[in-house]
Amino acid sequence: MRVVPRQRWQVDNGVAYLNPAAQGACRLPHPAVCPMVEHTDADRELEGVRRALAVRTRKAIDAGQFVPREAKDLDEEEVAEQHVVVQEGAERHIVRHSTGLWLAPTTVADLRCIALSQGERCATAVRAEDDPEGMWEEIDIPPVAGRHGQRVLAAGDTMWVYALGTSGFDALQRWVKQRCPVHWQNTAPDAVSAEWVHFNPLHHEAHILHRPPSDATVPLPRSGIDDRGPFGIVFEPPRTTCANERCRNGTVMTVEEGWLCYKCAPKARRREATHRAWQRNADIG
Repeated sequence: MRVVPRQRWQVDNGVAYLNPAAQGACRLPHPAVCPMVEHTDADRELEGVRRALAVRTRKAIDAGQFVPREAKDLDEEEVAEQHVVVQEGAERHIVRHSTGLWLAPTTVADLRCIALSQGERCATAVRAEDDPEGMWEEIDIPPVAGRHGQRVLAAGDTMWVYALGTSGFDALQRWVKQRCPVHWQNTAPDAVSAEWVHFNPLHHEAHILHRPPSDATVPLPRSGIDDRGPFGIVFEPPRTTCANERCRNGTVMTVEEGWLCYKCAPKARRREATHRAWQRNADIG
């Protein structure tokens, strides 16, 4: 059986890693062959394995050897989303404001004001044309426990969101209330309720962007940041940025090469401890 390169995994000393160039035997991630997961045409090489697993799973269920998880009741967020009118197949962007992640009913550019204007809903966009008030940035996908969480992370562990952290308080509140600049402090009532939905990696996996939109405004790369003023004069002490490429924290203190900030250092230590534990278990085995 031929396995597509992006599904070729190997295990070395207890640590699994993706190896597209692997030859011979390899390991497959569970989401790649699970018959209960919706698959794309790009994975047709594994269709035979999925069919075999589907038959085996059905036989195990009929024999009482396997009991699938029962469907749980809808939580408050899922119930709230049922009242959000979204066109089928519409692209929806994830927005970060304050400390939360929210799923918009549309793209950021098409998000409409919900104020009542002349008997109808305002047709103006929430995002101001002269000042976008936000920027696209890459963040870690919130962790999800269990096998379903592994499925979400199978395509990557980061996603792109429209972050409003750099905008002022008034602009932030205007986005939360889903109002355009004209109706922000206007007394006009809402034509509909705000259409934000709390982002859930499991429920909204289809809307995760692993690449920024083509027209996205993204932060400058590290090489594009210059701490010098005009004429090459340094007005501020040199700043060292965190070694984590996805982190923007920094320090003006003298630190060693590869320095990690207070947020990234504990994560790195936990990962290192986990790898050491896997190494010990592999050596014992």
